[in-house]
Amino acid sequence: MYAQIGKPGIKEKFEALFQQEAKKIKSVTE
Repeated sequence: MYAQIGKPGIKEKFEALFQQEAKKIKSVTE
């Protein structure tokens, strides 16, 4: 997984996923 981070689009994909998870967690904790 980490080896793919250098490829175009992979980082953005993980950023989007991370943000979605963060929003989920935030809505649960509030």
